[in-house]
Amino acid sequence: MSEKTNKDLKFSLSIVDGPGAWKPEIRLSNYPAMPYLLNFLTGNFSICLDDINRKGEKKILNLWQKKYSMKFEKINDTTTVFINGKN
Repeated sequence: MSEKTNKDLKFSLSIVDGPGAWKPEIRLSNYPAMPYLLNFLTGNFSICLDDINRKGEKKILNLWQKKYSMKFEKINDTTTVFINGKN
């Protein structure tokens, strides 16, 4: 039996809810999550970004949507989701 390495792991749901981006010096701290996650997602996946009521997360959301051509949908006052395919 062979063991899977981290590069072989794939997942279909990610929730990005890291350090609060309310301080200017950490405003984009969650931005690197997307470039990292893209290497580990299945064909059909969902990504949630929490705390979009904050200035930093709004900026991250805008950057992700532009760079990765993703349209996130707001599901409540603080959370957005992007769904790729049927989950």
